[in-house]
Amino acid sequence: MHTVFARISPFVVQILGIIFITIVAVLFSFQGMWNKPAVHIFHIIGAMSAFVALFSILYKRLYLQIDIKLLFVFFTYLWLSSVFVYGLSIAFFHSPTFCIWLIIFAVYCIVQIVPNSEKFLNWYSFVSALSLGIMCFGVLYHAGQSLFMEIPIQDTVRGCFRLGRLCGITNANNLAFACYALIIMSVFGFIRSSKLIKVFYLLTASTGWLCLGLTNSRTTIIGLAFTCALFSFIMIRKYFGSTHSKTKNVLIAAFISLFVMFGVLASFNFILPIYRSSMMFLNHRTDNPNLNNNLLSLSYRGLLDDNGTLTDRTLIWTSCIKSSFKNVRRALLGTTQLGIDRIGGIYAGRHDITVAHAHNAYLEILRRYGLIGLSIWLAFLIIWCRNGIKQLFCNGEKSSILFLLCSVAGILLISTTEPYPLARFELNYLDFPFLIAGAYCIRYGRVEL
Repeated sequence: MHTVFARISPFVVQILGIIFITIVAVLFSFQGMWNKPAVHIFHIIGAMSAFVALFSILYKRLYLQIDIKLLFVFFTYLWLSSVFVYGLSIAFFHSPTFCIWLIIFAVYCIVQIVPNSEKFLNWYSFVSALSLGIMCFGVLYHAGQSLFMEIPIQDTVRGCFRLGRLCGITNANNLAFACYALIIMSVFGFIRSSKLIKVFYLLTASTGWLCLGLTNSRTTIIGLAFTCALFSFIMIRKYFGSTHSKTKNVLIAAFISLFVMFGVLASFNFILPIYRSSMMFLNHRTDNPNLNNNLLSLSYRGLLDDNGTLTDRTLIWTSCIKSSFKNVRRALLGTTQLGIDRIGGIYAGRHDITVAHAHNAYLEILRRYGLIGLSIWLAFLIIWCRNGIKQLFCNGEKSSILFLLCSVAGILLISTTEPYPLARFELNYLDFPFLIAGAYCIRYGRVEL
């Protein structure tokens, strides 16, 4: 079978990969805006992904690789644990969850077989930046239009301002994740592209930066600042390592990277004043009496502002751990992927208050998939980290790839307070950059059984 697939032209494989990733990048950029009839899109792409995954595994014998085995075992376990708890149902195979499982697995596989992975990443960054840029600009435009109304429409899907924050694709945090993906793919493309295309990436990155600041998602902002700081640290050590002693070089790199981190964090303080000034300038031409009042309702929380968020998170984490070890079955298998249980018992005497997820990727995996699922996921993550760290400190690696790997570190930081990546399958804005970067670094540093 491998011999048959090996005869296929590398050009055909490259085209197959580009067509597939284009479809995934475009459609999933607008994932949060899909309605129920769009579930058929999942079915079509899911069937396509099953073919791509099977082709990739046989074409390069990926079934011999431990990372492919672990990812396959992890996703298969999600299905089997659901069958064990709820029984076998044909409906599961038609669910968006199962289709997204196939899509994620296929994306991870196709990155590892395309003959020219760098051109593949270039194309993905362009399509992703374009699609996400259009989506974020649409949300920003729709939210801006609502400010001209006496009572702004609260359309959290297409875009609005709610509680002083820019919301889109259901809420402010989900939009922030999309903005993070837009920024990192734009910066990646900016580093690799020619002068003319750099203008395009500068515009898309600016759109992401503006929208991210208006969402006021502090965790995502910190994740982006950490990404930029880590990238600065790596680049300074790479290009100036031979001019100073090792210790001095590390200290200089650490000092500059901290300066970069605080600079990125500080830049978001200017977004709300810039947005207000821009909208008020437009109001001089329209003379709308509602705009000024609505602009005053917008707010920006500083990173050190104490509004009880951290306290709420710790209470949620404690309740999640308690519920995860409620009995032996739940400890081992969790509530499963199809489980609809919410986390309760967060506040004493308020059993009516529940939350949908644990606000932590690892605790959410523990809650949904149990100790077995968490163990498989951690083993997979350890392999990624081992290869990723090796790539980060590889002097021969290109700066754009280093930035992409640094963005994975930023996503892992975000995962300490949010259920991504791969802990939930409702939205996948962070999953695909995470998987593509991980697949790339695994491809060039394989660990086999």
